Amino acid sequence: MWDWLQERFPDRYNSYKIYFSPLVGGAHATQNFSDSGYRETVMFVNAPIFADTSTSMENEIDASRTIFTEIDHNYVII
Repeated sequence: MWDWLQERFPDRYNSYKIYFSPLVGGAHATQNFSDSGYRETVMFVNAPIFADTSTSMENEIDASRTIFTEIDHNYVII
């Protein structure tokens, strides 16, 4: 995901940190930090909650979509 976004957008980050927490609920958030040319983005994402009827592949797709959506907020500026 990171490589795909950096191939398509000019922004560059040295580090991503993703924190999963049930305390976030649906209010995912992203913060960017920069210091002496080092750029980092920190994301807060709800802990994955999967349906009992979902397959492991469906769970992986759902979790990946959530993470990608939060990562891309650091590149796509409206």
